[in-house]
Amino acid sequence: MLSDCIYCGDRLTNELQSLTCDQCDEGFHVPCAREAGEFSVAEESHFLRSNTYAVDCPNCGGCWSVGFDPRE
Repeated sequence: MLSDCIYCGDRLTNELQSLTCDQCDEGFHVPCAREAGEFSVAEESHFLRSNTYAVDCPNCGGCWSVGFDPRE
């Protein structure tokens, strides 16, 4: 089930890049979190074409990994 962005309140869809925290299940649009100054991503590993990135949740402060660069 799709949730709503914790910033703008709009439904999370594929139209805007969105992420959902693995720990608190809150979702957000990447552009909304970036505008709020609360978007944090760090490259965890750099291995050929399979990089992983750590995303910090702006809601609960938890961290999870994704297999794509959400900054792009």
